[in-house]
Amino acid sequence: ALELAKAEAIQLAASDEEEEINPPLEESLQTLKGLATKLEELKTCNDLVVKHTQTITRQLHEAEAATSSSSTSKPLHEKMALLKISSSAMVTVSMQLKNEVIGLN
Repeated sequence: ALELAKAEAIQLAASDEEEEINPPLEESLQTLKGLATKLEELKTCNDLVVKHTQTITRQLHEAEAATSSSSTSKPLHEKMALLKISSSAMVTVSMQLKNEVIGLN
């Protein structure tokens, strides 16, 4: 009986240690859902940046056609392109982070 009690105590201690090492599954799922939601928000922001960039680009082209001076808008086109590239990279890195977190579970 003493050996049985000792074995059960060891099993309980081992299961307690495993719970301390791995967070509860529900908590992990909530974290993952939160990350997925944030990723969707980032994608939406990226889509808005792309949409507004296209609108600004179109308006710049119209203004250039009216004034026939493209020297002032070239730096602006470059800045918009960098913004678009940066926002796209941000979404890509966020997706990679989400995938890494999924891999940890």
